[in-house]
Amino acid sequence: MTTLPDPDEPLLTDDGRVIAAVGHKSFATNTTNSTQTIKLLSQTRRKFAEYNATPKELATYSALLVFTAIGIPDNDIAAALKTTITQLARLRAHPTYAELEEGVLIAARESDNTGVMKDLGMAERAAAATVVELMQCPDPKIAFAAAKDVLDRRGHKVAEKIDIRANMLNTFRIELVDRRGSAPVIDMELESDGSSS
Repeated sequence: MTTLPDPDEPLLTDDGRVIAAVGHKSFATNTTNSTQTIKLLSQTRRKFAEYNATPKELATYSALLVFTAIGIPDNDIAAALKTTITQLARLRAHPTYAELEEGVLIAARESDNTGVMKDLGMAERAAAATVVELMQCPDPKIAFAAAKDVLDRRGHKVAEKIDIRANMLNTFRIELVDRRGSAPVIDMELESDGSSS
């Protein structure tokens, strides 16, 4: 498997240029106690374990995915990753690459949806103010529609009429017959609509 160069290694482009390494800065997450640190490491390991690749292999797939997404030609990607175009095709066909790609697409969609919902939330007050303002419109049709909209949105909907029509094909009727002087008798019969089955 092709791997990315180490952070302190220079990058050799396909036209022979050498780009010096910028250097590698380590980063650490601030945690308040050892329990929190252990929990963070455990979550990170679990996330990496979901993919069938080591972190270094994931870095290669990730770089390929990003380079492809931003439109870098395969020749340049192959040079940056120190591999061949044939190997790039193999990497893209690997299930791990497909999983990463799907994850990135899902994250992008969720981020976009979050932005849209935030924009709609910010416009919500202005929209409500517009509807309330329309209730003052001189045109009674527009004022009525705006007032109705306010009431509907506050849960005061007009009662709905429901028309239920049913035909009973076979009914079971129980009739209590009171015969004075004797014990009550229950008389039962099955009524039919006239059709035979």
